Amino acid sequence: MTETDNLLAQNPILPTTRIVHLSDLHFGAVTPGLAERLLEQIHSLEPNLVVISGDLTQRARSREFREAAAFIKALPGQSLVVPGNHDLAAFDLPERLLYPWQKWRNFISPELEPTVEADGYLGIGLNTARRLSAHLDWSRGRINLRQLLHAEHLAKQSRPEQVCVLVTHHPFFLMDHMKHRGLVGRFGIAWPRLKAAGIDLILSGHIHLAYAHLCQGMIVAHAGSGISHRLKGEANSFNLISASKEQIQIEQMHDDGKQYVSHHHQLFKRQGEDGFVEITASAA
Repeated sequence: MTETDNLLAQNPILPTTRIVHLSDLHFGAVTPGLAERLLEQIHSLEPNLVVISGDLTQRARSREFREAAAFIKALPGQSLVVPGNHDLAAFDLPERLLYPWQKWRNFISPELEPTVEADGYLGIGLNTARRLSAHLDWSRGRINLRQLLHAEHLAKQSRPEQVCVLVTHHPFFLMDHMKHRGLVGRFGIAWPRLKAAGIDLILSGHIHLAYAHLCQGMIVAHAGSGISHRLKGEANSFNLISASKEQIQIEQMHDDGKQYVSHHHQLFKRQGEDGFVEITASAA
């Protein structure tokens, strides 16, 4: 039994959705054997929803997309997968500029911005990766007005018992030492509107570090790199999330060489119209 299970047993809230949040798998730069280990553990957790917040591939090669597609097919339950900047061709400019998402549509899904829902949750995916950028760093992402209106409309249509989850690749919050990586473009416009629309939780990746942060009553959670050897000072990891409209528990699961084990957990509870507050945070 994980720390999440212990806390929820003490504070039963229904309906509760178990989410496995993965990011930055980078097929083409994977530690051998780790994908199989991760899949086995995900099956043992019996999640309602598996989220992958972008960068399925390393160089957007067909072989890498095939490997990613096989991994997704092997996942249990429902999944919500969005692209990241690495899922765009880095060196083949004709592909990047003229048909940037053809491989994604061929191998992963016709959808770049999927929406999934069940009794306890509504998941909204947005594609923040861009084939062109005014910034010299083309790895940065943006959210445009059409996407913002789309997310607002869906969130406002969610049922009262559904926890509303937005999934992007690029971050809506960065720790001080990572701010040079850049927040998702138009963050300042999007943030208050997403909160007003009823988004409870934003899941993303991009920087290969795991953490959760509370911003004005809305929770932002980032997942580290699930299986890639492209690490940034942290072990491979994923987030295990138990979420309801009333409380959200986020548990970082880090690879210890044998399995993914609980490393850190945070519990947030809703406090009226102001949104969530953090109740507990501790290392395992």
